[in-house]
Amino acid sequence: MFARALRIRERDLGPFHPDVATCLNNLAMLYRDQARYAEAVPLAERALGIVEKAFGPDHPNVATFLNNLAGLYKAQGRYVQAETLYTRALKSCVAAFGPAHPRVALVLENMADLYQKMGRANDARTCAERAAEIRETLKEQEKLAS
Repeated sequence: MFARALRIRERDLGPFHPDVATCLNNLAMLYRDQARYAEAVPLAERALGIVEKAFGPDHPNVATFLNNLAGLYKAQGRYVQAETLYTRALKSCVAAFGPAHPRVALVLENMADLYQKMGRANDARTCAERAAEIRETLKEQEKLAS
């Protein structure tokens, strides 16, 4: 269904439309879940290129595509490339949403996992603790609001 949606979007909107990027990303994430990384990575890379061109490299929507591609690189053991993309995603999320947002916490959690895989325990701990603080702050805010 994702492949069919992609074909329809490309036909109707052209190959460089942000909706095509979303379809590419969806298909790439399906392939990721199936451990079909060799097929997923080119789709995610193409999707990232489209949204960067459409919105600019620092747009918060681009951060989602950066985070997803970084996860694919991490799964392939391409840790340095993953770290570069996670760092960009984190910077973009913090700039757009502030330092205590769920999207910031998500990227930090992904970075913590990456650093653990890289054997960088201190960096992993720092990211995980920061993400946990954000999640806890958000839970407290929800309690106060209800």
